Order: sequence, then structure tokens, then C-alpha cells
Amino acid sequence: MDALAIKWPIFAALPVLLAATRLHSRYSSPAYRQQRNLRFTSPVTEISELMVWNMFGNNGNEIGNRFSPYVFGGVGVSFLKVDRSSNLNKSYFVNEPNVTSGLAADMNKIPPRAILVLPAGIGVEYFLTSNLSLTAETNFRYTFTDYLDGFSQVANPKKKDFYQSHTVGLVFKFNKNKGLPCPVIKR
Repeated sequence: MDALAIKWPIFAALPVLLAATRLHSRYSSPAYRQQRNLRFTSPVTEISELMVWNMFGNNGNEIGNRFSPYVFGGVGVSFLKVDRSSNLNKSYFVNEPNVTSGLAADMNKIPPRAILVLPAGIGVEYFLTSNLSLTAETNFRYTFTDYLDGFSQVANPKKKDFYQSHTVGLVFKFNKNKGLPCPVIKR
């Protein structure tokens, strides 16, 4: 998976994320997946609103701690362009007519162009300066479709698709002091 992401903070804890990713897969294990020979690629462009909780309350290195772990969750929309193919080995599935009929049904269905996603993840930010930091995070994107890869009926239509990524990045914060301040929670 290749990815590029841009975050715009509304509040320090509420960034808007614009991300571009490319999903691709060839299902190869176990053996029956090799015989189905399903393949897909899809560029994904996502816009989402995230709620970020910095565990140490260190949204912009205000407290002088360079290390800042965080968790996040939110809601977004991913825009897709699924390109799929299959070179099904029909002789392997001769006793399983639901596989061949499922593939035919999938190929007749147009994959979605936009899907609702629920992003969630964890990460760590290390401040090099007050405006520059390194980040590493892992995240999941839960979806409400089984056609993220363009296939459903040939596989398991009862389960919804998801995707995940692990990223390392460099973050530069422009005009860090000109945004809206993070809301204060009084105890």
C-alpha cells in the first residue's frame, strides 16, 4: 500500500485528514484462494474528521515533552476506483457451484465509488522542533461494504471489508499558534 496524507487542524485534537492510498492484493493462501485467483487494485482518496487524544496532553510540544503517544478515531468517506479480475480454475470448484455463480454475480455488480469508513488507530509523535515532528502510527479503516475489493459473493458475503496501514511520517505545523485552541476539560 502506498499512501500520502495531509492533516488540517481545526482544533489540535480535531484534524481533518485528506489521504490518498493505493490498495492492492492477490489472494494466495490457502490453496483454494490460489485457484479462485482473485486480484484487485484501487486508488483510495479519503477525507475524514478525526478525534485525537494525546495521552500526555502534548498537542504541540507545549509541555516540553518530545515524546507524545496518541490514539484516534473518527468518520470519513473513501472514494474508490476498483479494478478487479479473476482467472477462476473452474475444474477446482466443480462441486461448489456457489463459487462460480458468486463470481458471476460479483462481476455483474458495479463496485462502490464512495464508502463510509470509520478510521481508528494509535501512534506516536516525536517533536524534533516546535513545528517539526516524526510520527509512526498504525490504523484500521472499518467499512460497511463487502465490495472494497470488488468481490463479495465468491468469498464471504457475511463479512464486511476493512483495510489497515502502518505509516511513518514527517509533520510540519504551519503557524502553529494561529489555530483555535484545544478545548480545556476541567476536573
